[in-house]
Amino acid sequence: MTDARGPLLNGADRFMLNRARTQRQATGLVLDFSGPAPPTEALRERLAERAPLIGPLRYVTPAGGGPSWRRPRWRPAEGGFVPAHHLRVREHADPVAALDEVMRVPLPGGEVPPWDLWLLRSSTAADRFRLCFRVHHALQDGVGAAHSTLDLLDDQGPGGSPGPWSYPPGRPTARGALRVLGDLGRSYRPAGGWEALRPPVPGPTRIVHADVPEALLQEAARGWGVSVNDLCLAGLARALRGGWPRPGAGDGPPATLPVQVPMSLRGADERSAPGNLTALFRLELPVGADDLAQAVRRVGAATGAFRDTRLRDVARVAAAVSPYAVTEWTGHRLADPRALPLIASSLTLPGVVAAFGARLVGGAMFYDPWFPLGAYVSFTRAGGVVRCAVVHARSASAVRTLPERWARELCESLAGVPRPPWPSRPRRVVTPRWYERPSS
Repeated sequence: MTDARGPLLNGADRFMLNRARTQRQATGLVLDFSGPAPPTEALRERLAERAPLIGPLRYVTPAGGGPSWRRPRWRPAEGGFVPAHHLRVREHADPVAALDEVMRVPLPGGEVPPWDLWLLRSSTAADRFRLCFRVHHALQDGVGAAHSTLDLLDDQGPGGSPGPWSYPPGRPTARGALRVLGDLGRSYRPAGGWEALRPPVPGPTRIVHADVPEALLQEAARGWGVSVNDLCLAGLARALRGGWPRPGAGDGPPATLPVQVPMSLRGADERSAPGNLTALFRLELPVGADDLAQAVRRVGAATGAFRDTRLRDVARVAAAVSPYAVTEWTGHRLADPRALPLIASSLTLPGVVAAFGARLVGGAMFYDPWFPLGAYVSFTRAGGVVRCAVVHARSASAVRTLPERWARELCESLAGVPRPPWPSRPRRVVTPRWYERPSS
């Protein structure tokens, strides 16, 4: 429902907008390219040509979410597009320090649409550069940000790349509705034993990451009859178990860690829709699994139940009919770090992406929660690798090596080791046809 004033905010958008009063709310993508960095003027011209065509990038945020009886709308920015408000260019010798600077700089605000694009040129490697797109989380979710990033940068032009896979709506089930209610009830139970995940004091955040060859995970996932994301989550469970400092007074970490798993609700016709079209579901990560095979089995069973009970469709209907007050209460429950100290997202980009003739060789979706969330983890498939990225408060030092442990666990467990048989009938995992990588 739209008019000349702009589309309505949904309940999730208003929840994010209200949280932004005390926390930074930025999401987006960090993309690494192989090739010479584009000239600043060429990048500025591309932004000036394409940004006005991308709906979410034309709006400014309302002053606040407001009472539940008001229905705020996104406001179209006045005047034309001004690239100087959104394009930032830096040359650096240290990519980690450069990304730290990006995380510290506030997004544009006021009467300027709240997004920006950073070009990070390396002073030591002329054949590599990095582009970082950030947007206010109230204005876009991670999948929406991925579509906007591709529309802005990809050489095929806006809409030329299919972007992340969309999911056609289906009919919700009663079992799914009961599962959602049960997860809300469990959100009142603190996740004890994981104090090391939570930052002791608020402060700036940092992004760290590690890569694993995508082909290695695809082969293993096919052998086990699970998705690549299932395998990534199982590796995360093992990384949390191995080498982790004792989180409590017990002999080791608890057997499970409840995590938030965001799932996109965007349909094929909602590529450029502003706002958040995402639902959060609770997954008990099997940290106590004896080996990777057991962790994969448990994660695969859990995500299979997500699909069988059609949780995504339950969430889609609930989001459409729930009053804002209900959405806000649900958001506060699911976002409580005492019950769910970690978010684990996933994103798949097309097999081939190029910007200014340079090829995409890796990327990471991120969310800057600022505080008090323990950590945000994303698994991004792009450029032939799967990248595990962790956004964490610098004061939560125990999280810093999590991506390295994740990559080591998967590579050591899978490389050169025969795939153990799946203990039950494997599920058929469907991969979008556009994602099949060319043989060359």
